[in-house]
Amino acid sequence: MSTDDDSLSSKVNQALDARARGLDGTTLSRLHQARVHAVEQGRHRILGLTPWSAGGVAIAVIILLAVAVWGPLQQEPVEYPNPAHTIAQGEEPELLEDLDFYGWLADSRA
Repeated sequence: MSTDDDSLSSKVNQALDARARGLDGTTLSRLHQARVHAVEQGRHRILGLTPWSAGGVAIAVIILLAVAVWGPLQQEPVEYPNPAHTIAQGEEPELLEDLDFYGWLADSRA
């Protein structure tokens, strides 16, 4: 911040503090109650304790369980091609060229 911003900020703070000192008791009490209420609302939002979020979480859990239970029951097994069979048939000639390298790589990782 520049010095102009700092001086403006300090002037505003002084003016607001002077104004706040001049408030009556009723206004100060209402301001305090509003602050307490705002802090409580902030805590509930941080923890996620709103009624909508609790219902949303419950629905998400139900959907997740339904997919987890019934999803695998309806799937048919997938047959993947055997890589050795594919190489032996010559469908992937570049794999045949690098077969020694892949063997060396597998041995070096073991």
